[in-house]
Amino acid sequence: MVARGDLGVECAPEDVPLIQRRIIRDCRAAGKPVIVATHMLESMVESIAPTRAEASDVSSAVYQGADAVMLSAETAVGRHPPTAVAIMDRIIAATEKDDESGSYKSAGHGDDEAYTTADAITLSARRIAEVLDCSLAVAYTKTGSTARRLSRDRPHCRVIAATPDEKVARQLALYWGVQPVVTEDISHFHEMVEKADTLAKAHGGRDGERIIIIAGYPFGRRGRTNTLKISRIGAID
Repeated sequence: MVARGDLGVECAPEDVPLIQRRIIRDCRAAGKPVIVATHMLESMVESIAPTRAEASDVSSAVYQGADAVMLSAETAVGRHPPTAVAIMDRIIAATEKDDESGSYKSAGHGDDEAYTTADAITLSARRIAEVLDCSLAVAYTKTGSTARRLSRDRPHCRVIAATPDEKVARQLALYWGVQPVVTEDISHFHEMVEKADTLAKAHGGRDGERIIIIAGYPFGRRGRTNTLKISRIGAID
């Protein structure tokens, strides 16, 4: 949590933007969700519209790669809470349409970092989503690790995280681009594709669109992300 109010008490004002950028970068590299908060649309506590500087502040957080931006006083005691949320949503959506947005830049890996099979799978999924213009990625996960890695690598498509654990689903709701779904574990490959097809349709996917499916085999075990499949919605009908 980048709480700029607390940082402003402890640090000089000119240091707060630098610290914010550093925290976002380090969290992204570690695969941890990072939220930028405090004074994002502060004038909307009273005003019906934000200042241009506030709009730029929200946009900058998106460009830097934050998973989430947060309102506080604007919705807790403000006069226009629905409008504040709607305007913040518009700023985020407009910024993410820009190819230069940090939301679509992979966090990368350090030269001395040990890659795992799961890292290779999610990095491959990111590239596949971009090359084939996939509409969705369905990640089967017990602990949330697969979805977190995929979110860190910022694929050019939405991520559906299918998990049997409701607690994991709630945690994943904070991560960029992830739509968690609580569902029963899969037990075989046909079920993996069939359920992914159903989930994709339920979340706006259209017949014929490509989707990426990521899972671990043997199914139902933790830390086994080793399978990637490209499928088309409706192909199993």
